[in-house]
Amino acid sequence: MKSRFENKDRLEKFIRENRAAFDSDEPSDLWSGIEEKLNKGSGQTSHHLRVNHNKWKRQFTYDWRVAAAILVFLAAGILFYVNRQYGLTRDPQMALKLPAYAKEVNYYTQIINEKRNDLRSMTAGKPELYHEFSSELDRLEKAYSGLRSELPESPDPDTHLHAMIQNLQWQIELLNQQITIIEKIRQANEDENSDSDYSAI
Repeated sequence: MKSRFENKDRLEKFIRENRAAFDSDEPSDLWSGIEEKLNKGSGQTSHHLRVNHNKWKRQFTYDWRVAAAILVFLAAGILFYVNRQYGLTRDPQMALKLPAYAKEVNYYTQIINEKRNDLRSMTAGKPELYHEFSSELDRLEKAYSGLRSELPESPDPDTHLHAMIQNLQWQIELLNQQITIIEKIRQANEDENSDSDYSAI
């Protein structure tokens, strides 16, 4: 080991003593010559190298923007799916605490909304009939709202949720009965009109 350090010390001493001779042998335009040869070989100047670096930087930034946009759309899709399945925006408290019941409640609520829209379109020409039907449905909805507001303080949430689901089922049954009544009225009107058409012939 000693000989290694001694060799190193001798080399450093030699370089220090002869530094002026080393510096005088260095060409003054060494680096510019190297850069010129590199540029000739690749056909690019340092300006072109900077431009390519900027293009790469812009492309990298663009790629991140695209990835972020895809991530946002994916998150929105997941949120839409979860909301559609569990009614997260309609009743977030239930969806987070009791997801199994929330899915069932959301399912029945969607059916009720669809049937109510059907009933509204079927009674478009008879607003007094829709008002009569909707008043019966409103009573059940008020009862459901009362049950839902009492749910957090309920000592037995499973029984309470069962009552809520049963109320939703009654709403669906009532809407089905109302739709059946309207269809029978329509059928009777159509039969009456067809009978009058035959008697006119």
